[in-house]
Amino acid sequence: MADNLNDLSTRTNKCLDNIYQWCLANRLTINLDKTNYTVFSPSRKTSIDNINIYIGKVQIQYTTCCKYLGILIDHKLDWQEHIDFIYKKLLKFCGIFYKIRDLLPFQCLKMVYFSFVYTHILYGIEIYANTCSSYLHRLNVLNNKLIRILFNKNKYTHVKDLYKYIDSLPIINLHDFTIIKFVHNCIFNPVVLPDIFFDYFLNSKLAANYNSRRQFDLFVHHFNTNTGRKCVKIKSCILWNKLPNNVKSIANRVSFCKALKLHLLGSELDL
Repeated sequence: MADNLNDLSTRTNKCLDNIYQWCLANRLTINLDKTNYTVFSPSRKTSIDNINIYIGKVQIQYTTCCKYLGILIDHKLDWQEHIDFIYKKLLKFCGIFYKIRDLLPFQCLKMVYFSFVYTHILYGIEIYANTCSSYLHRLNVLNNKLIRILFNKNKYTHVKDLYKYIDSLPIINLHDFTIIKFVHNCIFNPVVLPDIFFDYFLNSKLAANYNSRRQFDLFVHHFNTNTGRKCVKIKSCILWNKLPNNVKSIANRVSFCKALKLHLLGSELDL
């Protein structure tokens, strides 16, 4: 992070030079053909004309989007590139599902959905689904369509009934589900997480004053913008605090996930 582009460029080049020297000392080679950079800025009109980034003596190319561990990271961080990437992957299954839906029993069809559709949707959902609902709408509609096709449900079947039928959640709710599970691990099972998350969340200052209604609440850090609200540390606390106490108090992970899924399915779906 930096206050201006010149400072950012200087600090970046210094950091990259340290990395480059360490690689030379350890006889490692950086693949410069696969290395590029982007600039994340609150301004949509940030100019990168004066930025020159180097590794060794080679200038690194600028890009507006790159793939890292299967996630397309765009310079605006609105995740439209990755959402479109998933959409195109799943679109091809519409025709395939029409052909196989009458050939397989329910359990096999369910395995097909969770193997070929759900896995693509679930991977990285904590990140890419943390965006405007309008950006997710097309992918959400396609997911609903695939379920209707594969399980031979007509267009009048309520969306909530579709997901109850296959014991799953819509994309927006699935995003909340994965984030809330992370909070549950931090509170009840921190040993499964890296040490950095040991005290990631704090109890609300109101918890001591409300022995029943607010006793499981977490402290929500102050934020001034919608971007701040989308920060996982803040959003996860807000989502957790909205849960009923009979769900938040469940320490067992399996039981908690079942109760959480029922709660999210029972709530009004934002589709």
